[in-house]
Amino acid sequence: MTFRPLPPAWRRMALCALLGFMGLAFWAALQPRLAPSGLYGFDKLVHAGAFGLLTLLGILASAGRRAALLAVLAVFALGAAIEAAQSFVPGREASLSDLAGDAVGIAAGIATARLGHRAAERARRARHGIVTQPTAFASLPE
Repeated sequence: MTFRPLPPAWRRMALCALLGFMGLAFWAALQPRLAPSGLYGFDKLVHAGAFGLLTLLGILASAGRRAALLAVLAVFALGAAIEAAQSFVPGREASLSDLAGDAVGIAAGIATARLGHRAAERARRARHGIVTQPTAFASLPE
């Protein structure tokens, strides 16, 4: 699959959104009074959703495959840094299960980006009249 980056203006907007949300996530994670409710699992959904969004924005802001990989690694590093920093905040604690929730969100963000890329490729091919057959049917006689 070929990586097709967004136009530069869209990448800059995605980068600004990514940096803003990363800062907001780090700030919120270090607030003693913003701890999630006592519903077990709800905070994992929050982690997965937030890190899925951060991953998707990181991929959208990337100009190539290597940059996208670095963005994904940076989002995971942010999750690890948040968990390490939370061990020093009164009322908060570091948790490997939170980091696992972050990883699930990162995987969901990657999957969303891939599905979006495939849909955009299909739309581009349809606009240009490019018809491709699945490889399973390529050898069948017409």
